[in-house]
Amino acid sequence: MGYLILRSSVSGGSGSTSYTTTHYVAPYASVSGATDDDSDLGATSWSNATSELTPTTLGTAMARATAGNAVRCAPGVYVGTLVDSRWSAPFKPTNSGSSGNPIVFFAQYPGAYNEGSTSLYSELRADTTAIRAAVAGITGGQDYIIFDGFVFDQTYSYPRPSNGNFCIGNTTGANNCEIRRFLCLNQAQPSGDNYSNFFVEAATNFRLVDTRGRGGSASGEGDLITMYGCVNFMLEHNECIDMRIGMYAKGSNGSTYNSGTMRYNYGEGITDKFLLASVIEPTLGIDVYQNLAVNCTQAWRADPAGEGPNHCRLYNNTFVDSVATGGAHEALIWFEGTVPPSGHEFYNNIVANTSASTTVNLGCIQMTTAITTAFDTIDYNNYYNAGGSLYFSDNQDNDTSGSWMNFASWRSFVSDEANSITSDPSFVNAAAGNYKLAGGSPALTAGSTGGPVGCYITGSEEMGCRASPTY
Repeated sequence: MGYLILRSSVSGGSGSTSYTTTHYVAPYASVSGATDDDSDLGATSWSNATSELTPTTLGTAMARATAGNAVRCAPGVYVGTLVDSRWSAPFKPTNSGSSGNPIVFFAQYPGAYNEGSTSLYSELRADTTAIRAAVAGITGGQDYIIFDGFVFDQTYSYPRPSNGNFCIGNTTGANNCEIRRFLCLNQAQPSGDNYSNFFVEAATNFRLVDTRGRGGSASGEGDLITMYGCVNFMLEHNECIDMRIGMYAKGSNGSTYNSGTMRYNYGEGITDKFLLASVIEPTLGIDVYQNLAVNCTQAWRADPAGEGPNHCRLYNNTFVDSVATGGAHEALIWFEGTVPPSGHEFYNNIVANTSASTTVNLGCIQMTTAITTAFDTIDYNNYYNAGGSLYFSDNQDNDTSGSWMNFASWRSFVSDEANSITSDPSFVNAAAGNYKLAGGSPALTAGSTGGPVGCYITGSEEMGCRASPTY
């Protein structure tokens, strides 16, 4: 989108890890006739792979690695032979790690920190584009697995609907697993449902961190991650850039609903929805805080899927510069539900349009008609539009019913927002992408505790991939 965003700069970096390499992998492993997803070249090949001079195949590592192993994967393209199944990816571990001793598969140069340096990529790729299926996964009930730093490019590896390049879980779950520092490119899938980089189902304590998704604006639901029935998930410090959808807590797995946290994520140029929730566990809920969304059609949407959503807690986020469509008001924030939602919280947020030249009015919040019980708390927010009026709606459709109202009417409608303000939040330099609060900003003391609203509370937070993460 051409924005210069002053958050963390990750190109060429690596972060630091505590991995002590136990085994080495390289594409084709210099073994005559071997393929990257060869199920197992044998114990001798695995035992010899303790030196980078004698690496084995990634398929052998997947079959042989046990708790405490850390497998370093050299740059190159790792080609897997696809099977037409969501849960039968060519690259998936056989064994589990354990608490304090996970199994780690890590790229020598993390993709998210070396974007554009293609010679450093450790790319996981399908052997054909004729089959749409997962290239990698954790799908046999394995726990305590970490994948770190690989690259997906959907030019060569197509997920199919309700699938992903990387599938995690299944009915038996995959608990305490983590994805770090992936780079996911060229997400431009056709119309369909859940064309994801990561498809996660029935997983507990799953974490996605310091991962970047880029590219793609097709009509399908291309996104970085889709989750079904994931308990206590953590999505943090990820980036979604020029995509259709960012991160989606979507459906249930039987009677298990999603619950967890989305924080410190960055979205830019999202043509549909950045952060999205449909099915949320009612007693646990979901916490969405300190995220930054710039130039997204919708920064947040609580979207109905029969069971919900309810109990979505949004606080201290900065959502700026909505992309309006067709000249209509476009809401940055949506709360809706076929069954009247309840238990939502929305406070200490900045919802703003920073351009005085913008002619489209800013729609701040839309929700299903006449739902006045949706929020337990909605207050202490900073709404601002430099180029027009503020509009709010009690209708879930885009300005088709004439139901848009001004801020005074909105306050009356929700019987709250008494402490919210409509002042210029005074960003340090919005034109250059610096959305920290300048000295003297009214937003510095507009919060529920007298502190800042928006995603920058101390001013030192990093939104998106961190410059030097440690794990």
